[in-house]
Amino acid sequence: MKQLLLFVGGQYHDFTANGALLKETLEATGRFRVSVSDDPKSLLEPGKYSATVIYAQAERIPARQQKVLAEYVKSGGALVGLHLANVPSENSQLLQEVLGSRFTGHGPVHEFDVTIDKPDHDIALRVPSFKVTDELYSIELQGEAEVFASAFWQGKNEPMGYTKRYGAGTVVYLANGHDARSLKHPFFQKLLVRSVDYAVGRRETGEVRCGIIGYGGAFNMGKLHGDSINSTHGMRVVAVCDLSTDRTEQAKVDFPEAEVFNRVEDLLRKPDLDLCVIITPHNTHAPVALKCLRAGKSVVSEKPFCLSVKEADAMIAAAKESKVALTVYHNRRYDGDYIALREILQSGIIGEVFKVEANFGGYGKPGTWWRSDKNISGGAFYDWGAHFVDWVLNLVPQPIESVSGYFFNKMHWHHVSNEDHCEAVVKFRNGTVATVQTSSLAAVGAPRWRILGTLGAVIDDRAVENHFTVVSHTSGEGVRMHVPYKSGRWDRYYPALADHLLRGEGLVVKPEEARRVIAVIEYAERSARSGKPEKIPGES
Repeated sequence: MKQLLLFVGGQYHDFTANGALLKETLEATGRFRVSVSDDPKSLLEPGKYSATVIYAQAERIPARQQKVLAEYVKSGGALVGLHLANVPSENSQLLQEVLGSRFTGHGPVHEFDVTIDKPDHDIALRVPSFKVTDELYSIELQGEAEVFASAFWQGKNEPMGYTKRYGAGTVVYLANGHDARSLKHPFFQKLLVRSVDYAVGRRETGEVRCGIIGYGGAFNMGKLHGDSINSTHGMRVVAVCDLSTDRTEQAKVDFPEAEVFNRVEDLLRKPDLDLCVIITPHNTHAPVALKCLRAGKSVVSEKPFCLSVKEADAMIAAAKESKVALTVYHNRRYDGDYIALREILQSGIIGEVFKVEANFGGYGKPGTWWRSDKNISGGAFYDWGAHFVDWVLNLVPQPIESVSGYFFNKMHWHHVSNEDHCEAVVKFRNGTVATVQTSSLAAVGAPRWRILGTLGAVIDDRAVENHFTVVSHTSGEGVRMHVPYKSGRWDRYYPALADHLLRGEGLVVKPEEARRVIAVIEYAERSARSGKPEKIPGES
């Protein structure tokens, strides 16, 4: 674990709170231990640390300390400057020389776009351009620097992130960071961690070689996954497996550089294979995943993760034993309506959430394919229901007290074995109750979402297309507004996975989270049979 010094201090910023946020972000990686100091004497021994991070005005750093820092970097040290570190003072010329820039002014705090100018720069790999609310600094570069991010301000692009050499050392500067609005932004945090990595010499190497298992024609999902993988820096489809030779012939057309197989066992003998993506019928997810995990391959399972908690536990244990990654393709966490809904709840505009209602389906004859066969699909809840339960569990991040289920089977659609109508009622430890309903007998529809809070409510009533209706009493009187959906970002799933596999960044969809989804569905059905609420094993 690398030791870092974070030096803070000056005016106009909450250095106690901001320093704590920076420390938290860096230490969350598990690779850094951060010492936060506002004492200039701490800068006299930079060699004690792998890198020094300056989040302080230059006037806080005496001439002696600036000279020590300069010599430290020149001899091969690592320095990261943040936000106000390049604000000039009467005696800060040496620090400006080392940092390579000088602050010249800023506009009001407002939302603006940070553009990634060099997506192939190691710090910026797979980071998209993003919006942030912050002070937009005007910066005058001094000497040569490689700018990887910028923002447009009054007729020109201002550097938001750059790297440079100073002697034998490495310097990185990030201009964002006025307060929590930018310091908590996930892409700023990603750039911050990578800036420290870059300064200490850590670079991304290698690639993730991927195999797709299951190339059936339904929804063309094999090609969707493959295209997403090949468009992600650091990932590549190298193999496709399907029982059907017709489908593997199609895979050759779609991915001519990939090797094709008709047996999973043959695929797993391929030496240059790191990750298997499983896109097979639901009841095969766990058996196929276990084969891959025990062969030392990381796994992405299409949803549902599996069909039982027992299967989920076996998969998680196998991944830990083989020390590989295991996740599920909950791509709909990136749906624009869900992103907007989550932001509404996190804003506090409807207060504390106590009731969540989610509904999907309608009235219609189910198709006769395997997704309607309970022995293969797991049941009606395991398709779209897996997405809805995942959404609910992320909207209400609380331990589950109990699950109640109401399953109506073979009331009308007798030609298939899936249930006609299913409901799960999840009671959380804090008292919040969530109801998820799927139906093929709902002749009158219900809003997709209805969420009640202590200060308001959200409903997806389509009063305005692609907008939620929000009622808030935060001002004391009820205010009704329409909040638009965000843009969907399915393209973020595989880049986030590559960040985990290639850089050790957090896994976006953890297998333990996927297990909870399956547990809610399984124990709702158990409750329907027992006629009483059921406890889920492993819920604290």
